[in-house]
Amino acid sequence: MICCKKWVEKLSEKTTKQPGDRSRLWKTENIHYVFKGNRGSAKVEGIFLNTSEMKEIILSPEIFSQMHNLRLLKIYNFDEEEKCKLKFPQGLHCLPDALTYLYWDGYPLKSLPSYFSPENIVILQMPNSQLEELWNGIQDLGKLIEMDLSHSKHLTKIPDAAHAPNLETINLEYCISLLQLPPTLQYHCKLSSLNLRCCSKLEKLPELSRNLKRVSFGRMYRNKRSSLIDWISRQTRVFESSQR
Repeated sequence: MICCKKWVEKLSEKTTKQPGDRSRLWKTENIHYVFKGNRGSAKVEGIFLNTSEMKEIILSPEIFSQMHNLRLLKIYNFDEEEKCKLKFPQGLHCLPDALTYLYWDGYPLKSLPSYFSPENIVILQMPNSQLEELWNGIQDLGKLIEMDLSHSKHLTKIPDAAHAPNLETINLEYCISLLQLPPTLQYHCKLSSLNLRCCSKLEKLPELSRNLKRVSFGRMYRNKRSSLIDWISRQTRVFESSQR
């Protein structure tokens, strides 16, 4: 009975904390409270926000400035017709350097904040974003394993893969403004999957590592089929083609 009472008291203590002082946030109303009032703290380690459950809100560029220990950030939307409901008219000044997992569906800005070092990122997933590039300059991506920028229709380039030696999967499907891939991909021995479906402005492929197991291309190279087949026969053991 005494143990049960202590457990109830401990649970009560946790539930009475202000949202900005909790380690995990997943209820929409709590995240709205923290974001809107810029009430985050170093105690927040994970945020999982379904934006299909909320209305559009205007946010401060400093909303993550106090969340130094935020490791997991997932912002997603089940309503495919809706754009991101988080608006940053003054931009976003920073993201926590502690982030290991970043999923942001419909990210609304042209690049990630300049005050963000992605050295701890393991999984980077930003489908349907407004990104034109991830960032300016060179970043340490030594822990990055998966990168998904699919359906980012304004994306023109991706980071130099030489700084992501552990990268295994790249998804660039429907990045219709993508102009080029970094030539250093040919030295990327761990990359096994590359999705380039409907990258219609991508003029040519660089040489790639022979460890690459799958290249998905779809409608890419519609007018250059023979050169594409030659490239695939040289570079990959398995490839996937879809004509829709």
